[in-house]
Amino acid sequence: MAAVDFDDLRFPQQFVLWASRQWVLHRSLPGWRQRLLLGGFTRLGIPDGAAALEQLMQALNPCSEEPLCFLRPCRHWVSEDECAFLGILAALQSGLNGTATERLGDWCAPVKLRRAFSAGKRLTALLSGAGLQLGTTPRREHTVQGRARPH
Repeated sequence: MAAVDFDDLRFPQQFVLWASRQWVLHRSLPGWRQRLLLGGFTRLGIPDGAAALEQLMQALNPCSEEPLCFLRPCRHWVSEDECAFLGILAALQSGLNGTATERLGDWCAPVKLRRAFSAGKRLTALLSGAGLQLGTTPRREHTVQGRARPH
């Protein structure tokens, strides 16, 4: 599979990926996680983004039969699932709701799909309001063996 380097992402993609990785890393420490994410989103001028991301990640966790792979924040490459996650959010931000719903449907049970979709729409609307456009995820020509797993 083609790999994506974190440094090749645009700032809005890097921020969303950082925040998502922090959520996964600190999922057992909700108080710390919420303070950390609130601080990051507040610095961007969108403190409500922390709650939107929280709702989205809760809707996705655990959603699929195989756990989604979000890497540790220190990792310099981006997992296949993280690329798909950024693609879903970019589709929502661009108004491609059918595409986003289809991709979310690969991960979510129907009962959680509406929650994930709504939270994703809210998050991307907040990002747009702050002038942060996700866009498409770049691909590089180097390869990574197998599907990445968090450490």
